[in-house]
Amino acid sequence: MKTSHRLKLVGLLSWCIAMIALSTPAQAQTEYDIWICGTQVTSENCGDLSVIEGVNGTVTYDPTTKTPNPAARHHQHWRRRAGHLL
Repeated sequence: MKTSHRLKLVGLLSWCIAMIALSTPAQAQTEYDIWICGTQVTSENCGDLSVIEGVNGTVTYDPTTKTPNPAARHHQHWRRRAGHLL
């Protein structure tokens, strides 16, 4: 009888842990209306745009001011969706 209660308890605890893990919401990624080297800038990559192929050095995008860091401001690959160069 003790073994049966332990198995039930272990099963219940396992189920609780699984439900807690599955109920944790994933944060949605924000997409910004700007592209660099053919890749859209997002909340995931805006802090380090060097993860985009073709971007070298330290390049960031500030979504609050909607501008790249000063070193990248005139980069030829920065384009708004409408096709205007920054």
